[in-house]
Amino acid sequence: MREGNRRAPVHDAIVVGAGVVGMSTALYLQDRGYSVLVVDPRKPGSACSSGNSGSFGIGLTAPIGMPGMLRQVPRLLLHPDEPLFIRPDVMLGHGALWFWQFARNLHRARVQTISAVRAALNARVLETLMPLVDIADCRALIHHRGMLFLFEADKPSPMAQARFDVSTAHGIDVRPLTRTDIEAMVPQAGSQVGCGVMIPGNWHCSNPAGLVDAYAGAFSARGGTIRMVPVSRIVPGDRPSVIADGVALHGRNIVLCAGVWSRELLRPLGYSVPMLAERGYHLMMPRSGITLGSPVTLADRNVVMTPMDGGLRLTGVSEFTPADAKPKHGRALRLARQARRYFPDLDDGNAEPWVGPRPSTPDSLPIVGRAPHHRGLFFAFGHGQSGLAHASVTGRIIADLIGGRPPLLDPAPIAFSRFERL
Repeated sequence: MREGNRRAPVHDAIVVGAGVVGMSTALYLQDRGYSVLVVDPRKPGSACSSGNSGSFGIGLTAPIGMPGMLRQVPRLLLHPDEPLFIRPDVMLGHGALWFWQFARNLHRARVQTISAVRAALNARVLETLMPLVDIADCRALIHHRGMLFLFEADKPSPMAQARFDVSTAHGIDVRPLTRTDIEAMVPQAGSQVGCGVMIPGNWHCSNPAGLVDAYAGAFSARGGTIRMVPVSRIVPGDRPSVIADGVALHGRNIVLCAGVWSRELLRPLGYSVPMLAERGYHLMMPRSGITLGSPVTLADRNVVMTPMDGGLRLTGVSEFTPADAKPKHGRALRLARQARRYFPDLDDGNAEPWVGPRPSTPDSLPIVGRAPHHRGLFFAFGHGQSGLAHASVTGRIIADLIGGRPPLLDPAPIAFSRFERL
């Protein structure tokens, strides 16, 4: 049926986006008894949800931006081995407002406010994640092994220590480690390592793509429908619809979970979303020669090493560039160079690079809740580097709002209206 045909079926909810946020939301809605349609041009979980570090980051409450960070930007941009790349046309063009807002959030008071919201989200991760994992029967992918941070000096850098202090202030167990402790935990680490920190409460997923695939399989098995077609337009109103591949799909509620692509879908509706594509790269090494008991962050080099079902994954690059720009996989190879400083025996001869555009907001918080100007439209995007962690919390909040229940968390601090006030 083409656009405008009123015989098209009406779903209780249409979820636009089949990443980990979209599928988490769809499962929660379905579990509440709603008929749900998921629409995405890509296979579920094949974009950013498949390429992340796998860490839920439950103990990491500080935002990306911290006081003093602006002083580091010139060095980060000019040195080829640093983890940050910003295309000048993004910084000076459509991204200028984003970077201005990012700078505003570097003040200590703002960091405290943002960290409190992130801590509240993190505190609900396991409570909301495990019901979905049980529905999808994929507990084998979820592990509680903590997160180890390694440093080259005999104590963490001031910036890293500031982040740990933020976590500690929110009740997170942060344990300093000596060189002797590290030798016992990661004997393959070289002499470059001076000290470490362990956050034992962290959890990780050993196959993020497999997790979303399990969600999608459970959703379909329980009667849900997934259509892999491109979405060109959202039509709000008394009879909301999504125009997908020229067809009008009708739903009583529409939930936008399309990551960085949500921005363009909302522009015709009058919403100016401060969100940039922060592309992340990873290297997957099926035979790395390194055995890790837990994810390891090489903090001085901004590299995360995660043991996955298919080998060792290295992540840690932020590239602000258009989402569809040609990948520069040499930036992913940087990860192996940096990691070898800590693990000299690392074998990256069979490494496979990957890149995906994370939807990044200037305050490291997602955009979740009701659309302020259109009834029946809900936002669930902008999770940046915390999509895996906060997907289940987001899904539960959206299901609560659509169902007219008191939401699990007050969505006001993560609502779109915080940007309209600016």
